[in-house]
Amino acid sequence: MSALAQKIATTPLPSERVRRGPANACFPLYGAGDLEDLGEIERLRESLTWREVQSHIDGLLDIAKPLPLEKFRYHWRRRCFCWPEDLRR
Repeated sequence: MSALAQKIATTPLPSERVRRGPANACFPLYGAGDLEDLGEIERLRESLTWREVQSHIDGLLDIAKPLPLEKFRYHWRRRCFCWPEDLRR
């Protein structure tokens, strides 16, 4: 057996997958992904910029320390792990 094959065979697999995105930061703020919320965000996005949408949503939810804009967009584009797997893009 080669050295690499032996290392692979004797090393335990990682117990958790590394999750990309701001799941820990946005879940307490916006909750689990919800299609009704997404529909309203998309409706706002038809006439406002992402920055304006975030400002409006954060004001409605009384969020004192907002996420960085790119993480806000990442969440509402259904890419982070706050969304159920079947709804994630």
